[in-house]
Amino acid sequence: MGLFDKFADAAGQAKNAATDLAASATAQAANAAGKATQIKEAAAALASDMTVRSATAADVRQLFNIIEKIPGLEEAITDVEKLTTSLAIIEMGSTSYFITFDENGLGFSMARGSIESAALIAQKPDLDGEFSSVILSKGRQEGERDMRLFINEGHFIRNSHLITADLLAAALISLIENVPFIGRPLSVILDRPIRSIAVLLILTTQTEVMRAAALAAKARSA
Repeated sequence: MGLFDKFADAAGQAKNAATDLAASATAQAANAAGKATQIKEAAAALASDMTVRSATAADVRQLFNIIEKIPGLEEAITDVEKLTTSLAIIEMGSTSYFITFDENGLGFSMARGSIESAALIAQKPDLDGEFSSVILSKGRQEGERDMRLFINEGHFIRNSHLITADLLAAALISLIENVPFIGRPLSVILDRPIRSIAVLLILTTQTEVMRAAALAAKARSA
């Protein structure tokens, strides 16, 4: 192969590589835009459903179906520290959402991890703190798992005077704002539904903690 042929061959390879790279970038952009559209449609449906009513357990499931599609949510390394520092864990499908409350920063943060690894660690005897659980939403379709809320009772009781629905809503809204292309308008669409869902989650947590405390007191007096 002559020198000019080599140059032509190299130029052809470079052109093909550039074409492949451009095609890949276009496909990725189209995929991201498609996901953003799906999320926007789901958010609009949820907001429409909740226009004139308070949140229900089904709304919580629908919101977390949306959150599951959002990129950028921290992938948690599920260990004892993650469990003991979590205020609550929402179990849904094959994923757990760890809700952590920072008493110094007065705010919530969220991460997701594996249900199976969390369940194994929760059985360890050195786990500091007890978790009670309540079913938020029963699986309605075949193969759909129940959505459960696990509550770190001691952590909640210690910080109950600081925990508000507004703080939880702010954390959830900040997640929605991470959706590529449409995060800001999406957070506006979901602002009211999220605030209503945050109230439901806090009230559910308070009720479950009081129920668990009453059962513990009854057991001690027996």
